[in-house]
Amino acid sequence: MKKIISIALCFLMVFMLCPSAVFAASTITWTGSADDGSWYTAGNWDLNQVPVDNDYVLIPESSVVDYTYGETSVMLNCAGNLTVSGGALKLASGNSSLTNGKLDGAGDITITEGGNFLWSGGSIEGLGRLIIENKANLYANASSSLDRYLVNSGSLLITDSLRLTGGAEGSGNFNIQEGKTLELSGSGDYNLSSSNISNMGTLRISNTCTSVNFNSDYTQQSTGTLEFDIGGPSDFTQLEVAGTASPNGILKINILDGYNPSSDDTFEIMTYGSRTGTFSSIVSNLSEITFEPIYTDT
Repeated sequence: MKKIISIALCFLMVFMLCPSAVFAASTITWTGSADDGSWYTAGNWDLNQVPVDNDYVLIPESSVVDYTYGETSVMLNCAGNLTVSGGALKLASGNSSLTNGKLDGAGDITITEGGNFLWSGGSIEGLGRLIIENKANLYANASSSLDRYLVNSGSLLITDSLRLTGGAEGSGNFNIQEGKTLELSGSGDYNLSSSNISNMGTLRISNTCTSVNFNSDYTQQSTGTLEFDIGGPSDFTQLEVAGTASPNGILKINILDGYNPSSDDTFEIMTYGSRTGTFSSIVSNLSEITFEPIYTDT
């Protein structure tokens, strides 16, 4: 009886150890040798195998790759064009990057917990979502436009300038550093629930947005600028702050081409639950017009 148990345990141990040897993480480089553009064709990769979870995937410049189904969690270094047309691609814990080319498609792209995604070049677009999980980071190091819906539960770190066009939501950090710019544009909704959105640089709100809601507090430092595009008496997007607004620094008004404001025009560009402080100055792109602030406390 003891021998039977001993043999069974031995086979169990061998069975458990074998998969780790077979599926050990690999560095896999796209070659496209199969000429069909499919992520799932082994002949398109230098090791003649399809990437599996925790592999490190390299996609060189000028490559065109189509990821069509399933869910894979890898570290990615992309300089080519990767389309996630279906399924979901997850960027695993560790460092991933987009240095050139494009990420697009209708499938979701997720930066998972513990993951760092460095975006230093190229574009991110498509009908899918870009998801930043809790304790994950997106470093926007290029002057870029994010043309897909953003779900931020981690940290968005803007180290150059970033334009969002697809709408956004989430409780993650949206902190704008001094000298950097975050522009909210496109026709989508922006519902940000970070405990405190801090602006030390420039936050620009386009008149094309459907809505911009900060569901907690908004703090603008002395180095910060809050900027609105206005194309008419009702042609602008209001910033709604559910909690406390702490204005400081500059309020900038951009009057768009074709609109000539009258002296009795008013613009309720911002609402808040409560307020601490005032803007230090108000400027516009029309030197002949002076804007007077009206602060109404609730």
